[in-house]
Amino acid sequence: MHKKFFTFAVPLLGAAVLVGAGFSAWVFQGEGSAKITGTISVTPAIDTLNVQLYKDASTKADEVSAVTLTLDQGGVMNNDVTKGATTDVSSYDILVTFTETDGALAALFDDFQLTLDAEISVTAATKGDASSDILTTFINYVDLTDDSKTATGNFTVYDENSFVIEDVDLLWTYAQKPTSYGEYNAMNTALSGANFTITVRVTADWTPRI
Repeated sequence: MHKKFFTFAVPLLGAAVLVGAGFSAWVFQGEGSAKITGTISVTPAIDTLNVQLYKDASTKADEVSAVTLTLDQGGVMNNDVTKGATTDVSSYDILVTFTETDGALAALFDDFQLTLDAEISVTAATKGDASSDILTTFINYVDLTDDSKTATGNFTVYDENSFVIEDVDLLWTYAQKPTSYGEYNAMNTALSGANFTITVRVTADWTPRI
């Protein structure tokens, strides 16, 4: 009787061991990740480039911030488009000052070459709450002369952080003149008392010389 018991019991225990070994063979794995995003910032050699307009930049006298443009025939029956459009300021100086970042340029170079390019353009014309048609009428009749639209110069800068372009023209020319009283009256109605803005945009190319 004892023999039969052990014959039955031993295979059962063996089976239990095999089942347990089967469960221990399972491996549970997981994976996670995190990302960092960023933006590259390069510190400029020049912190700021400031532009000011003066009648005389050497003394900083009479800053130019407003002008009056007068439209006239330029004489009886005068059809010359270069005559008649005048302003109370015919030229100005461009004073440019800059600030270096941590004295970077002074530390690296004894001097450096600056090529300055100034672009001048009429950017807006308004009359009260009028529409942009004022600007269209404005540029149909009058414009800056070609010499007044650009100003360039080459400078050698040492320790001073400023430089000047002198005697930049601010001259006007007619694109066309009214040829009848009706055209004149329409121009006068549209433009008399209108405001315009002249933008002087300065860009500078810096060429270091060791």
